[in-house]
Amino acid sequence: GALACGGVAGGGGRWVGLPPIYLIGSVDHTSSGRAGRDASGFGYDEHLSLTTVGTGLRVYVPFGGPFRLMADITVGAVATRARFDDGSQHVIEDLWLPYTELGVGPQFRVMHHLSLGARASIAFVDTSALDRGGPASAWEGEVQQRSSVLGTVTMHF
Repeated sequence: GALACGGVAGGGGRWVGLPPIYLIGSVDHTSSGRAGRDASGFGYDEHLSLTTVGTGLRVYVPFGGPFRLMADITVGAVATRARFDDGSQHVIEDLWLPYTELGVGPQFRVMHHLSLGARASIAFVDTSALDRGGPASAWEGEVQQRSSVLGTVTMHF
């Protein structure tokens, strides 16, 4: 199973001749686990936990009435915790890995202080620090490049 939650906060505004630009900070957490049996029939349990902390820029480009396009770039670090347990050994690996995330999506201004929208993003994580024999290496494909699509609710102050 998997769990994901997070949020973004920012501040900024309009400068003459430019669309609204905001400095943003983001935090999100994702965890996932899987269990199975190896080739010899012994059971194992693996768990991965990722917490990202980043900062970046978001721009809103109006394209007709209450519709806008938002785009952002965020850089930061991913706190990675991987655990492996097969009954005879219990291994935990903790790492901080750098990442860059790009996001884009439409937004509709419902009221003066409220917008609804969607955002698709892709994050690139530098996994060169992974211990190739450690439990995090089994998740490298899931860690190295992550994508998401989600709904957004934005409060404007």
